[in-house]
Amino acid sequence: RAPRASSSITPSQHRPPVLASDRLLLWSTPAGQDWQSTLEDKYPNSSLFRLFQVMVRSLDTNTRSNYGVGLLRYTQFCDSINIPESERMPAAEVLLSQFAAAFAGSTSEKTLNNWLAGLQFWHVINGAQWHGAQFLHHTRRGFSKMVPPSSRRAKRPPVTIDALCILHDHLDLTDPFDVAVCAIALVSFWCCCR
Repeated sequence: RAPRASSSITPSQHRPPVLASDRLLLWSTPAGQDWQSTLEDKYPNSSLFRLFQVMVRSLDTNTRSNYGVGLLRYTQFCDSINIPESERMPAAEVLLSQFAAAFAGSTSEKTLNNWLAGLQFWHVINGAQWHGAQFLHHTRRGFSKMVPPSSRRAKRPPVTIDALCILHDHLDLTDPFDVAVCAIALVSFWCCCR
């Protein structure tokens, strides 16, 4: 299928058009390709292929897709400020911080955390050092204070013993399903209270 307009990137041999869940493994940079060539000189291709397949499978499919979206957004950001391929990985901490700052006020903190975790995993799988330290830490702290109100959920009231009593009173304890609901509610409540 054709990519969406919001998914457009500068064409590159390092970024073939693949599903978001496959980007972590199939998108690379000159530094990543150099590292892979070094590995291929030392180890059999079949062994390396298996290694990378196992590493990627350490992530659920949805997580790989979310990380792949982060990789897309990072690539689009690098394209927008004309970062050469050779400087995208290993990414300088100031580049990672600029990437995070670019989405401040328009993206949720959870989304940014997923994107950065995906970038970090992408660095790992490409043998590149991750430079996310103090500069990025403080950028993320500032980012969290700029999250748009539409991305925040109001805190829900706590579950109380009175609420459990109301639940209990409205269940039919001769019905096995209702007994299971009551048991799960009570066990969950008391486990959280321990």
